[in-house]
Order: sequence, then C-alpha cells, then structure tokens
Amino acid sequence: MDSMRSPVQHCTAIWCKTTSSLALLVPLLLFTLVRPSAAVPHFQEPNLDHFRCYPVLTHQLGLFFLVGLEDQFDRSPAVDQYFTGLALRFCNPVAKTHADRGPGGGQSGQIRDEDHHLTLYGLVPLRSERGLTWRVHIENQFGRQSLTVRDARGLMVPTHKIERGLQAPEGLNHFLCYKASGNELNAVLTLEDQFETMQVVALQPEVFCNPVEKTLPDGTVSPIEDDEAHLVCYEIKPTGGLVFDTVREVQIDNQFVPNPPTQLDVADSEDILCVPSRKNFAIGFPGAFKTP
Repeated sequence: MDSMRSPVQHCTAIWCKTTSSLALLVPLLLFTLVRPSAAVPHFQEPNLDHFRCYPVLTHQLGLFFLVGLEDQFDRSPAVDQYFTGLALRFCNPVAKTHADRGPGGGQSGQIRDEDHHLTLYGLVPLRSERGLTWRVHIENQFGRQSLTVRDARGLMVPTHKIERGLQAPEGLNHFLCYKASGNELNAVLTLEDQFETMQVVALQPEVFCNPVEKTLPDGTVSPIEDDEAHLVCYEIKPTGGLVFDTVREVQIDNQFVPNPPTQLDVADSEDILCVPSRKNFAIGFPGAFKTP
C-alpha cells in the first residue's frame, strides 16, 4: 500500500516532521497578536465544503511556477514568493456524518457545491528566512481547539474535475497551508464523496490553511473570496482494518495546468479530511516552542 503514496507519506500524513529548537521562555513583548477576540462568538460554520484528500502518485511532478502569496500571517510589506508545482493531494468535496460519540457526535456536513475541488501543491520558499511559530485558536464541528502552526508547505488551488455534470469551481478560495499539531480527536465518521463511502476515525490535526491571495508572474491575481473560511486537515484511518488501495485516474484543469486536461493518478486510500473552520485568533512567536 505504501508504494502507491508519495514519498512524504513515510513521515507523516502530509509532510516530514523536522526537529526544531525549543524556546523555553519567550518574552511576552515579542509576540504578534492577530485579530484578538475579547468574546468569541457562537460558532457559525463557513460557507465551505469538507474535503477528503487523496495522495497523488509520485511520478507526476508537473511544471514549476513562481507565485506570490499573501495571507493573514504575512506582516511584511513585500509579498512572499514561492516555487510550486509538485502535486501532492487531490481533494473531493465530501459529506461527513459523525457517530453519536466523541467530539461533535451526531453532527453532519453535507456537500455544499459538488463542483468545488482542490489540488494541493508543495511549496518551496524563495527566501530562507525563518518565520514565526503560531498558536492558533480555531473552531469547527469538532469544537474549539488550540493548534501549533508553522512553516508554509502547501498551496491548495481551486480545480475543475473534468467529469460529466461537473463545472469549474466558482467562489472558492486558494489556501496557504501550514504544518500543524494539536490534540488527537479519535472521532468516528462516515465519509461519502465522488469516489466511495467509508467509515474512518479522525486523529490528530496535520495541516492548517489560511485563505490566500495568489499572484502569478504575469500579474494575474486570484483574490481571497472569503477571508473567514479556513481549513483544518486531520489524519484519517479506516475503522475496518486493512484496506487495499485502488488507483483512480482524474482529469483536472486549474491555473497550474498548461495544456488541459492533465491526468492525476491518485491512490484511493485513507489520508486526510479537511474541515471548514473559523480562526478566532492567533498569536505569533519568534522561534519555536513545545507542541501539544
């Protein structure tokens, strides 16, 4: 089964974990506070689908592009630039039903727009300067959670899945995705998307994604469609034990596809579930500190 996954699968669900220095004491005067919340309002889910993401097989490298990205963590006057082009995941909108136990028991999430798909591309920063580590407080159908977030590693791009009855997505954000860690959920879910229906258990958070404005070298700008819509992506595993992967061929078109359509071969296996979330507030610290 592991042979069908991209190389990063051997480390974590998305990216290899790296060893970082731990700041035992960070002066309070050094932190940056983003959108402080004196009173957190009652959770209202963003107008955004849940997404189940599948690994793209390793031989499909694609072309590389230089893009400018600006999100809610970017405090500098210059737009950060990245090279991107390696397709890591393809994401279907998915209907989610909770078992009547665990976090969010009994809640469900139906597909809002069957045209909305995302492709996750890997990022390499043009500059090597060290960014902040963020303590991010979010809320979604699993409740309120505190995440440790650092290192932008991926860009989710709205994608047209070329299939009868499906159109190009409209009103869907690009998302800048960071490595994340937090408490494990152990929530039992039933997921139903355009590939299959499966019962899974959602485990620890792996990825946190901000909406992002993307600028291509030719000056084409993809603005943020909804600045309140974020994604938190959790590792998922099947509840039924060993499941054999199926390879599926997906025809796609997006801004990184020079001659559409392009075929992605994806492994039909457990991977990650991205859940629409709201960011209540975030605190940025220089360096790193212990993850939960």
